[in-house]
Amino acid sequence: VLLDDGRVLVAGGTDADFTALASAEIYDPASGQWSVTGSLMQAREFPVAVPLDDGTVLVMGGRGGDSSVLASAELYNPVDGTWSSAGSMVQARLRHTASPLPGGKVLVTGGGDPSERPLALAEIYDISAGAWSPAADMPQARDYHAAVSTRDGRVLVVGGFGEAGPVATVDIY
Repeated sequence: VLLDDGRVLVAGGTDADFTALASAEIYDPASGQWSVTGSLMQAREFPVAVPLDDGTVLVMGGRGGDSSVLASAELYNPVDGTWSSAGSMVQARLRHTASPLPGGKVLVTGGGDPSERPLALAEIYDISAGAWSPAADMPQARDYHAAVSTRDGRVLVVGGFGEAGPVATVDIY
């Protein structure tokens, strides 16, 4: 995730043995150097991260160190390199998307559920309230999809895989 100061945060993932990681690093393109920063509160494989208007980063979901699909979320503070809880999503998920919305909110769409079936469920994180709530379901369940926020406040959700295979439609939130 690109931070406000131009540095890049990389958090979670897996090691060579496919074990979920809690480590996080910062890349500084000005110096070309990597440095270690505070570790995630929970190891995460396939998490999704999105920068927030206040400069923090929201990291959510993924698969934990015990291979369970996670609903938990964390906030990274780049000023002091620390993580704090951002509560839990309504639905545990991995391979989902997160898109900024106007008014300090984030839309989370689709992904795989704990059985790794595609989800049509969407939810919203309200930054100021620090709370998660359900949003309208997508017309089509999607996993491995992409989403992009538009200038007019909408989110386009495209592609991915549904229950029957590849999805060739676009949903607009």
